[in-house]
Amino acid sequence: MLSPHLLRPYSGSQLGLVEAGLGVLVLAAAGSRWVGPTLLVHRPTLEHRVSQSDATWVVVVGEPVPEPSTVAQIDDMLAVVTDDLDGLVATAPFTEAVKEVEGDRVVRPVDRTTLVRIRPPEVLRRSALTAALGGVEDLWVNAAHLVLAAGGTVAPYRRATSRTV
Repeated sequence: MLSPHLLRPYSGSQLGLVEAGLGVLVLAAAGSRWVGPTLLVHRPTLEHRVSQSDATWVVVVGEPVPEPSTVAQIDDMLAVVTDDLDGLVATAPFTEAVKEVEGDRVVRPVDRTTLVRIRPPEVLRRSALTAALGGVEDLWVNAAHLVLAAGGTVAPYRRATSRTV
C-alpha cells in the first residue's frame, strides 16, 4: 500500500525562507522512488498537495527535512526566477556515454555538452504545474518534466552571484 505522506508540505516560514511572502509551498519527498538522479514523486499526492494550496511557487526537494544549504539554494532560486519562466531546476553535468539507437543498432554518439541531469530542488510555478498535471495518469512523475512536457519554460538554476543578465 502506498503512503499518502510521500510529499510532506512545509511552509516557507517554517523553513525560514526569506522569500516566504511570495507564497511558497515546499514539498519534501519522503519515501520517494529514485531512478538515477531524477526525483520521481507520487502523482496523486502531488496533485492533492498542489490543489490544496494557493501558493505561487511549488518547490520539490529530495530530502525529508531540507538541509540549511538546500533552504539557502531554494531562497536564491526564488530570488532569481523571472516572470517569463515556469520554473528553475538544479542541474548537474551529464557524464555518461549516450548513444542514439535505431532499431537494434547503435548509430551515433549524442553530444553530452547539451545535456544536464535535473536534480532537486525544483522550483515551479504552481499554475504551470497544475496545468501540466491535468490528464497525466502515471503513478510516479517528475514535476519539472511534466511542466516541460506540457510546453512550460524551465531554466537551469545558476547562482544569483554568477547569473548573467
